Amino acid sequence: LSFSHCAMGVLRKISLSSSEGGLPLLADGFKEVLDTNAMVGMIFFEVAGGPYGAEPVVRKGGAVLSILGFLLIPLIWSLPIAVMTAELCSHDPHVGGKIHFVHKSWGPWVGWMNGWFNAVSNVFDVATLPAMAMGYLETLLGVALSDDVRWWTCFSLIWMAVVTNVAGVDIVGKISYSVCILVCSPPLLLVVLGVPK
Repeated sequence: LSFSHCAMGVLRKISLSSSEGGLPLLADGFKEVLDTNAMVGMIFFEVAGGPYGAEPVVRKGGAVLSILGFLLIPLIWSLPIAVMTAELCSHDPHVGGKIHFVHKSWGPWVGWMNGWFNAVSNVFDVATLPAMAMGYLETLLGVALSDDVRWWTCFSLIWMAVVTNVAGVDIVGKISYSVCILVCSPPLLLVVLGVPK
């Protein structure tokens, strides 16, 4: 579990003598910007994004092996990363996460390269999401969309994401939580319907 992306912008540095009200101050003079629900939504999409894309695993491995894999992989892979991140953050609490740690440990050049590679990786990773959404939309509608419709729909999705991010981290958090509930509802409903059978 990587908190570096969520930490950026989650806490804003303010003066201890600030007259702003409503949000509690933390010990260092930081102000909480996101509530728990917003953090859950943002971390969910940073880490998983939902059960979509897992269909080939179930098709190839069967239900039992797939469920076993989905239960064990977080323990084998994610738990050590979460513990390591918590250890680093408690040792050196700094808004910047892994990029800050690499910069501090190996110097500015390696830190810059780490930040650059992280940004490039995120660009290519996020670029696949509109295409995947179009695949699901075509499957849901049962029709093949034209290239123009696919392009404009992808453009609209990207534009909505950009506008939301520019609007601020608090809006991103609220929308992330709402979409998290929306994304998780169909699989949960299918599990509830399938358990009696």
